Amino acid sequence: MTVMKGRISPSILEYKGLPGRLVKSGQHESWPISGSYLTGKISAENRSYMEQFDSRAFLVVQHDSIIYEEYWDVFTDTTWSNSFSMAKSLVSLCVGAALQDSLIGSLDDPMSKYLDLYQTPGKDQITIRQMLMMSSGMNYSESYLNPFGYAAKANYGDNLYKLLGQYDRDEEAGKVFKYQSGDSQSLAFLIKAVTGKSLSDYFSEKIWSKIGVSRDALWSLDREAGDEKAFCCFNSNARDFARIGKLMLNKGLWNGMQLIDSNYIKLAVSPAPIIETDGSVNARYGYQWWMGDFHRKSVFYARGINGQYIFFIPELDMVVVRLGFKRSTKRIDGHPEDAFVYLKTAFELGEEG
Repeated sequence: MTVMKGRISPSILEYKGLPGRLVKSGQHESWPISGSYLTGKISAENRSYMEQFDSRAFLVVQHDSIIYEEYWDVFTDTTWSNSFSMAKSLVSLCVGAALQDSLIGSLDDPMSKYLDLYQTPGKDQITIRQMLMMSSGMNYSESYLNPFGYAAKANYGDNLYKLLGQYDRDEEAGKVFKYQSGDSQSLAFLIKAVTGKSLSDYFSEKIWSKIGVSRDALWSLDREAGDEKAFCCFNSNARDFARIGKLMLNKGLWNGMQLIDSNYIKLAVSPAPIIETDGSVNARYGYQWWMGDFHRKSVFYARGINGQYIFFIPELDMVVVRLGFKRSTKRIDGHPEDAFVYLKTAFELGEEG
């Protein structure tokens, strides 16, 4: 467990001590470099804030060209970093691919149609869509500081499938947004069941090998030759993470190939029709993707617990990636405060259209 290893939270370099499976790349496509590359400067105030949270990579792509990138310490444009919960958004893309491949009949199919894990009373009617929306009603504990909670057991245990089987539904499904890593992990086992492939292999086949990444990624496993930690632990670099942002910006289209159906992408980044725990209408979460208004711009993003972000901003034709060791604990409209600073910095570096 984390506490036993002398930490109260995992590290972006943790993959070095964990079993993993390579996510194979395909033909590399170099990012175009803008004529204004590195001509912009980060303000002293914003730089101080970024370094306060131990930033390691900051990348801004606009109009399909890199306009700014910076790396700290020993990080470079090829250094792997743990994505943490950005991986949940990648799982969502796999669900979209499986739906497009007709391996899933409908998002409103019950999970139990495809997965033995959910063929028990109380869980057998939870749908794929409800899992995508984080509204399964399951009783996973998402506390990251509890060494005996689901999150710690999932990250440091050695049998994710068995662990999921220990939990039950204790709330009505499809009603309330309750962020839970177990929902994402369940979707990963769904992908394995309908494809007959590991999550890494399917993600490589449908997406990673198609989008011109620079190198293989690594998805950490629960044990040697085991199952992917789908709720976290996809390891790659800033330039390659930015390609996911470009794919989303292009509504699932890459070099004339519709890798993910555009209708699915639209649903994935639209507010799910559920409510928050305080009874307010959900306006910040779709199908494992976040969204919100930042500095009067509509922003869609994947995020990880230590301040890992893939932002895409359609209005500005922009993708922003930030990787680092820490994230602000302060919130603005339900979003981490630091996200506002990274986006403000990117907007100042780019063309605001």
